[in-house]
Amino acid sequence: MATDATEQNTGTSNRRWLRIILMYVVPPLIALFVVLLPLLSTVSILPRIRVSPGFALLDQRGETLTSADLHGDIVVFGVVSLDCRESCEATLDAMRTAAARAAEASPDEAGGEAPGVRVVSIVADPVEDPALLARFAADHDIDAERWSVVSGSEAAVRAVVASGFEVYLAKSADGAMVHDPGVFLTDHAGFLRAEYRTGNPRADTIADDIDRIMTEATAGAVGGLLYDAAHSLSLSCGS
Repeated sequence: MATDATEQNTGTSNRRWLRIILMYVVPPLIALFVVLLPLLSTVSILPRIRVSPGFALLDQRGETLTSADLHGDIVVFGVVSLDCRESCEATLDAMRTAAARAAEASPDEAGGEAPGVRVVSIVADPVEDPALLARFAADHDIDAERWSVVSGSEAAVRAVVASGFEVYLAKSADGAMVHDPGVFLTDHAGFLRAEYRTGNPRADTIADDIDRIMTEATAGAVGGLLYDAAHSLSLSCGS
């Protein structure tokens, strides 16, 4: 009998909580959804493709640049060759436009609220002499303030280029590294947001995508919730 009474009390308590949830929790959630749905339709996002690869590579100043050093910045990565030819030059030209946009988007001019924009050229050839990277930077008018030229051991380069960014990378018969073109855009939270896998990426497209991420990054608390909801909705629709 005591057990039956306990079960009856438990059932009554569960029904009471269910009524409370249906009366006081569900309606506000429905109202919030009705309000947010039109707003979500106006939010334009670049999907979060995946987490960008971690790395630790040598730059043209002889310092180690890591993925952690770039956290908080929007980063344009480009895979290049030490012997930079036509396709590589096209990649650098597109990244140079991104570097100009980086100067325009300086966080100092935005009151410290906007993320910075960095540009990183990853030399696919294994280079562990910073003088060679510095010469590459000088030959291609690369400003070391916001544009890093990095490389490292073959294993370290392969880990970030082939495994991380999934760019084809192989060694030819003469020992030179051969790779597909690739430019990649990561956000201030370390997510890969755009991939440009052609030999002649459109600089204006990269610049526009930087602007879209910058708009998201500076949307504020409420705007940030909208963007997070839009990303969640995009993930749900894509799964």
